[in-house]
Parts: sequence; structure tokens; C-alpha cells
Amino acid sequence: MIEELISRVFAVRNDAQLAHWKTRSYAQHMALGALYDGVIGKLDGIVEMYQGAFGLIDLKTIKPAQPADILERIAAEAEWIEENREDIAGGVSAIENALDDLAALYLTTFYKLKNLS
Repeated sequence: MIEELISRVFAVRNDAQLAHWKTRSYAQHMALGALYDGVIGKLDGIVEMYQGAFGLIDLKTIKPAQPADILERIAAEAEWIEENREDIAGGVSAIENALDDLAALYLTTFYKLKNLS
């Protein structure tokens, strides 16, 4: 499950970077920039905690996700994290908290893109 999280975060980060470059809206530009700047650091912490708790992961199983509308993608990723939180964290509350931080970044970005553009 952690491998899928990694794949999904990388895909969102790439999509956000591309949307950041394409937008003509300053609010979208800033919100997307904050997202792609923030997700990898949050993911890095989650993966390091996971590996500390459960051992090294198999990076060969990581696959790229399919592109989608960035607003839809961000909302879907926040929902996916919520649905899979316990499976990813394996009962480790520190990992659950870090996943909550990642989901919070997605939800904040979703709000900004939907309401401040």
C-alpha cells in the first residue's frame, strides 16, 4: 500500500507542476506551487517512518498514475488517503499523523484552487 501512495504522490506532484506552469491565474499559480513544493517533503517523512517501522520497501513495484484534471486529482487523492490511512500506517500513529498532514495539504490546495481562483 505504501508503494501506491508513493506513485500517487509523485503523479500529483508532476501534474501540479505542469498545471502551475500553464495557469494564467496568480492564485492557482501560488496554490499549485505550494502543493508541489510541499508534497515530496511530506512523503519523504512518511516513507522514512514507514521503513523505520516495517523495513525497506520494494521500489520496483512503484508505477506511474494516469493524468487527470488537477482539481479532480487533488480531491481524489485526499479521499484515497482517508480511505487507506489505516492500511498504509499499519497502526503506527506517527505515520497516521504524517498522512493527515499530507491530506491537509491536498485539501487546502483544493480549497484555494476551487474558491480563490
